[in-house]
Amino acid sequence: YVLEVGVQTNRSIRGWRTGWNIDLALSNKFRIGYFNTTGAGNAENIKRSDKGVETSFMFNAKGRFNVGPQVKITLTDNRFISVIPMIQTRMAISRRLILKAGAGMSDRYPIFDGGLAYRIR
Repeated sequence: YVLEVGVQTNRSIRGWRTGWNIDLALSNKFRIGYFNTTGAGNAENIKRSDKGVETSFMFNAKGRFNVGPQVKITLTDNRFISVIPMIQTRMAISRRLILKAGAGMSDRYPIFDGGLAYRIR
């Protein structure tokens, strides 16, 4: 098992959200994790939040550059649940640092995701 902690940001029709995530790699290819992001809301300046779980399966898992499908199950503002299919890419910058990027669709609108993770083990 490998544990990774990181920071992430995403952009959707609801605006920018930034936060943190923690992932557990169950094998070289399969990961499951938890994320929590917040961002500015509408004109009332209410903080909006997304939190949930994400799973991914990486192809070419032993290489430096990986690509694979990802599914996010998101709880938005503690009221709405959505399932978001995405494509994620991961690039190992060093033995411990990983750069992540992804793209997907939610309600026919694009979502872009990026982040930096640190391997603990």
